[in-house]
Amino acid sequence: MATTYSLLIDQKELNTKAISVVRKNLGLAMGEIRRRVAAGEPVHQCEAIDNDGIALIVMVHRELEAAGVSDRVLRGTRAVGAVYLENVLRERREEVVADGEEALFEDEVWWTLDLDRA
Repeated sequence: MATTYSLLIDQKELNTKAISVVRKNLGLAMGEIRRRVAAGEPVHQCEAIDNDGIALIVMVHRELEAAGVSDRVLRGTRAVGAVYLENVLRERREEVVADGEEALFEDEVWWTLDLDRA
């Protein structure tokens, strides 16, 4: 079974700010967001090889955090946090730079995500 990364929001954390962030970034309808959260399902999930999907989890997490909404980032079923995913993307960038293939990824979300923010 392939490894996945997931972003979950607890039912008690679901408010208008959280819904707004998820709708804006993931394009989910309000009813679908509420259904997933109530069922304990991720609002977003991606394969471990999906760099843009990982970047999307990081971006949504950052916006939820800024809005005061707590979430959980999982690798499979284990909580890892967004910093873990940022490190995954950093390592992948280093590999691309070492191979001299930056031009192949310059328009992709994961490549342009600011990983050096404080």
